[in-house]
Amino acid sequence: MRPEDYAADRDRGGKGDHPGLPGGVPLLPMTDCPVRSGRIEINPVDDGYVVYDPDHDLVHYLNHTAAFVLELCTGQNAAAEIADTLKAAYEPGDSGGSIGELVGNCIEQLREQGLVRRTAAPAPPVA
Repeated sequence: MRPEDYAADRDRGGKGDHPGLPGGVPLLPMTDCPVRSGRIEINPVDDGYVVYDPDHDLVHYLNHTAAFVLELCTGQNAAAEIADTLKAAYEPGDSGGSIGELVGNCIEQLREQGLVRRTAAPAPPVA
C-alpha cells in the first residue's frame, strides 16, 4: 500500500492545504518525537497490523504504511525523520514534499486513537 492510499482514508475532502485533520485537530510539529503508548498490543497480519488498546478495549486495524509509521514511533525519531525514512522506502530519489504531510497526518491519527503520544525532541547526548 502506498502513502497516498492512507492519505485518501484520512483526507475525505481531497488534496490541498489544510490546517490539520478534519475536526480542526492541528498537525504535530515535525520536530516532535512520537512514542507508542505503553500498553498497546501490536500483532502483525498480512495486510498491516492489528493493534489492541486494553485501556479502551479497542482494536485498531493499520495498513502497511500506518504500521511502518507506528514502528518508527520510538520517541527517538522526529516526525521529519520518520517522513524521510518512509520516503526512502516508498519513493527513493523523489524530491516531492507530500510525504511529510502524510506522515504528520498519520501520526496525528495514531495519537487521536491513543496509539502514540507526543514527546519533545530528545535531548542531545552528553559528551
